[in-house]
Amino acid sequence: ECTCGTVMAAALTPEQENATREFLEKVNAKYRRKIGPVAWSMAVRFLYARKFDVVRALALFDQHEMTRQREGLCRFDPLNEPLQSELLTGKFTILPKRDSTDAAIAVFTAHKHTPANSTHQTTLQGVVYQLDCALQNPITQKAGIVFIYDMSNSKYSNFDYDLSQKILTLLKGGYPAKLKKVLIVTAPLWFKAPFKILRLFVREKLRERVYTVSVAQLSSHIPRESLPTQLGGSLILDHNGWLSHCLLSMTTTGPESPLPHYDGKTPSPQKRIGTPNDIDIGSNNAVDSWAEEANLNPPSSASSGFSDDDSLHGDGAALTMVQLVDYVRDRGRSGLMQEYAEIRLRPPDGTFKRGQVQEQPAQEQVHRRAVLRP
Repeated sequence: ECTCGTVMAAALTPEQENATREFLEKVNAKYRRKIGPVAWSMAVRFLYARKFDVVRALALFDQHEMTRQREGLCRFDPLNEPLQSELLTGKFTILPKRDSTDAAIAVFTAHKHTPANSTHQTTLQGVVYQLDCALQNPITQKAGIVFIYDMSNSKYSNFDYDLSQKILTLLKGGYPAKLKKVLIVTAPLWFKAPFKILRLFVREKLRERVYTVSVAQLSSHIPRESLPTQLGGSLILDHNGWLSHCLLSMTTTGPESPLPHYDGKTPSPQKRIGTPNDIDIGSNNAVDSWAEEANLNPPSSASSGFSDDDSLHGDGAALTMVQLVDYVRDRGRSGLMQEYAEIRLRPPDGTFKRGQVQEQPAQEQVHRRAVLRP
């Protein structure tokens, strides 16, 4: 089965359809996006990745959103530089054949990566762009992905520890795909130390599926007919053909994810708004965040001196960080300036005398405390 072929959506069981409806209801109610609700097909991807467990799928969606925002993976154009050149290096690609379990095969060729010539953001954009395309196939949604890290002919200067950690973090819990297996091919001796550390960033269950193998041993994991010639197989790679398929697929169907937009509007690192860098992708914070949606407006502190009516916010619910970022992006500079001008034209809610009345109790309390007896 060709990984990049067009495949009709798989039929769902009644239980899976109910889970998809529940997922869509909750995720669309929480994010309330101006760019439209999450599509049914996108919801199915997250549910397949978590065996249609709605709670776990919602947590994965949260992590996916935060990872996209933090790493600058929301808006980019594969035809614009530097991403176009990054894609043409072929350092990351999806093979046209599958393994024996129907999992798609992704290959990262280490010796084609030069950290000084490619930022983490650009490299991750190239990875995510191709993964998004591969995951449009329902077979890949069901069977998952095998990740090959080919270190053949690579030097220490080709290795980027932070990038490797980010890719593992993305695949293990921030992307709607099942990571079935990680195969590290012809790892050099100097890789042993960072490999032991990198293993700590994956769950124990996945840790057992991380293998260091030689080219000869690789065929025991993946059939030779599914491997390219440089990895001991018989497959002739056509990376440019794969990229053409990705471009056609994204142009005709459009990105279904609520976050990525392949429109050439990649924000610069200086201007990009992201979530804090200390978010732990592997934690359970995302699960807890769904419980917070019922109380987006925390009660004001009794010691603040202001009642709830004095809030500068409107009557609507408060925005989460992700919602705020999306709102600012959707409005744009001109839209925000227009909104600010409209707010300035509004008459004040209270009066000057009312403000004096609110100040009075605090002032009287200070005066009472200031009285000292000789």
